Amino acid sequence: MFDGGSRGNPGPAGCGALLLDGSRGQLLGTVSHFMGQGTNNEAEYRAALIGIRAAAEIDREVGIGSLFIEGDSQLVIKQLTGEYEVKSANLVPLHAQIQKLLSRFKGRFSLRHILRAENSKADELANQAMDRGTTMVSMLWKRDLQAPKPPAAAGEEALASLATRDDLTKTQINKMRVDELRSELNQRGLPSDGRAPELRQRLKALIAMRGS
Repeated sequence: MFDGGSRGNPGPAGCGALLLDGSRGQLLGTVSHFMGQGTNNEAEYRAALIGIRAAAEIDREVGIGSLFIEGDSQLVIKQLTGEYEVKSANLVPLHAQIQKLLSRFKGRFSLRHILRAENSKADELANQAMDRGTTMVSMLWKRDLQAPKPPAAAGEEALASLATRDDLTKTQINKMRVDELRSELNQRGLPSDGRAPELRQRLKALIAMRGS
């Protein structure tokens, strides 16, 4: 979602973009950008640009199924869909930059005009930028990406590693004593916490799925 505005038109201008994971309703990031002097339409275009640019970065790093772009500027939406012609010289380069970014999604995007009342979050980010006179960026998805994996996930990786070893057959692992299995697992970074019987069962399940 994006929004932009100018106090004076032209005047001090700001833009805001909000990135959401639609499937989970999770906030992925926000951009509140102060762009100096500009018009309302320039701010709206700039807001769309920074939002799509941030989405393209997420797509490069972790992948995006589909990108849904929403804004309350009918001009920007209809010019990006090709319904309106871009006539203002100051908007042509911004339009071209956005189209170049969208080309990387290869049709995995849609553009929708929404009412101002539905766009209050992005509007708030744009106004905050104008109030501060500075830019603030919060990319929460990067924090989640860099966070250490929980122990359960690490355990699954260790089990998968053991289950795919060519030198350990299903029969050999089934014959392992609990202490031997624990030793094998501990060598792969799994803590010795008394869960070996449970891990044995999970390991057997992994091997059964592997079909060895």
